[in-house]
Amino acid sequence: MPDLRNVRHELFCRGLVAGKTADQAYQDAGYKASRASATRLSANASIRQRVSELHQAVAQAATIDRAWVLAQMQALFEKTTAAPAGGPTWSPATAKGLLELMGRDMGMFIERKIIGIKRLDQMGDDELRQIAGQVIEELDAQVTVDGEVRQVAAELLEPPETEASQVI
Repeated sequence: MPDLRNVRHELFCRGLVAGKTADQAYQDAGYKASRASATRLSANASIRQRVSELHQAVAQAATIDRAWVLAQMQALFEKTTAAPAGGPTWSPATAKGLLELMGRDMGMFIERKIIGIKRLDQMGDDELRQIAGQVIEELDAQVTVDGEVRQVAAELLEPPETEASQVI
């Protein structure tokens, strides 16, 4: 079905498909705020049919994109594995890389990283000094004129003297 003749009705339908409430879609389509009118319009048969069509179009577009990428992957795999001996060959790594890029562009392949938090007793001296330095920088931004925290900062960043270093 083509777009609805009434532009406001079409905008209302597209707002509903985008996940807006009937009230918000009604106002965004250019109507005055009226919950009763928004409800009445959303119950209209032509509106319900258009919303259903738009939902189907969105679902079909998502399916076609994923299906196309998978079909291309299969076709390139077949070309790569069935290349004649001595003839031009396709590089499997190149084919995979191109398809992966296309898939990422469509949001199909999402890189996930697990970020762990180290406990302070598992950190080395350098890591602890770096954290202390960051904390001190944040505190310096809040320090008053007396400079008391700046003196503490120098003590935290300097490694403490041990008995062995004092003997030498």
